[in-house]
Formats: sequence, structure tokens, C-alpha cells
Amino acid sequence: MKDFAAIDFETANEQRTSVCSVGVVIVRDGEIVDHYYSLIRPEPEYYTYWNTRVHGLTLADTQDAPIFPVVWQEIAPRIEGLPLVAHNKAFDESCLKAVFRTYCMDYPDYEFHCTLQASRRVLKGLPNYQLHTVVACCGYQLEQHHHALADAEACAWIAKEVLTLSGKKQIKREKMNVRGISMCLLCAGALFVACGSKSGKTAEVAGQADTVHVVGGDKDKHGCIAWSEAQKDCIRLWEKGVRMNAVDDAENNM
Repeated sequence: MKDFAAIDFETANEQRTSVCSVGVVIVRDGEIVDHYYSLIRPEPEYYTYWNTRVHGLTLADTQDAPIFPVVWQEIAPRIEGLPLVAHNKAFDESCLKAVFRTYCMDYPDYEFHCTLQASRRVLKGLPNYQLHTVVACCGYQLEQHHHALADAEACAWIAKEVLTLSGKKQIKREKMNVRGISMCLLCAGALFVACGSKSGKTAEVAGQADTVHVVGGDKDKHGCIAWSEAQKDCIRLWEKGVRMNAVDDAENNM
């Protein structure tokens, strides 16, 4: 699946109808080609303390915002014919259906995929499967977590990395290349990151069925990989004998 739309909603209160912001990221041929963000005047129109604490939005932010049907008129043409992807689709899909019902709109029966479920199948052994943890393990730094567009972008990144491999238990191959960072996974169980490998040299992997491929992050001034804390957690778990599966850019044919 190379074409899809990642979507994320934030809500004003405990009601699924109370969507107060939406972020949409359009991916075609495996590349992000468009994005959309809007505040939404929620229904019912009140904010709970806990919801505001999560995303930072208040009544003052959305009192002049358009209502959902107006916003969806702008989104619908962008996502026409595309499957939708969300991290925890149970939440976002239910919000979408609920707000369609509230405004007596005909629901087009959108096809939904879930990166939360997919990452649990593909990335075994993560400390948790929250959006920021999974996307960090995929080599993406999420800023402004719980901003609808930022979360949709993170979801799109995860989808490109793991969604098409969600049914596989292992990644079996002998060579891999991770965004210009040479990595070596030895059968002894140690993980080494080659210093100064700026050319994207292919790394050899010892011929074992249970291999681990942790997607890389940024490089430091020496050319070594700069691991995030979530990625370090992945490595620590693997070194303790937990076999994880992950994916790299070259393997994603969405």
C-alpha cells in the first residue's frame, strides 16, 4: 500500500463527537505529498480539564473555528479513494463516525488501518506502543505530541515503516541499509554501529533467522548514530534476549 491518508483527531471532552482539531497527511507512492490541519468548533462545546491538559486547546481557541461539516468539505476531496490510517484507529474511527452521525452526514464507510495494532505485531518487545515510542523506534523525532497534524505525520511515518509488514513475525535477510548509517547485527547478540559511515555502506548480517533491525536516527558529529531514549530501550531489550522485528526505508512498498 503506497497511497493512504494518515489522520488524527483531538477532542474537547469525553464525547467522541467533540473533535476540536484534525490533522491529515496524504501519502502517495510512499511519499508525503500534502497535509491539512484545522481547528474545529466542538460539539458539545465545552472542554474538560484533562483533555486540555493533553493537547493544550481551550474554548477560546475554537470559539471562532468552523464546525465539522465545513472542515470535512475541505478534507473529503483530499482523501477520496484513499484508505485511512490512524494510531489506535478504535479512537479516531469512532470519533469520525460519531461526528458524522451528529451532523446527519452520510458516512462513506472509509477503510481504516491501525498502526498501533500493526506495530504490536511487527515491532516485538517495545516498552510500550504509544505513538511517540513507536515512531522514535522508527527513527522519527516527534515534536508537539498531541498536536493533531504532528501526530498524523508521526502516524504516516510509522505506516510507511511497518504497516505492510504487520502480518510477518520475522524479517529474514542477509543485507540491509539504514539511511546512510552502517549497522551490524552479529549472531553473538551484540549490536555495533559503525563510526564514520556516512556513505550508506551496506551492513552484513550474520545468517540467522531471528535478526533485529532497529531503524536508525540522526548522526552525531563523528558520524555515529545518535540514538533516542526509546531506541536505546529497544536495544537494551534485545540484548536481554528479546527478539524484535523492525523495518527500514528500503523495505517499505506501501
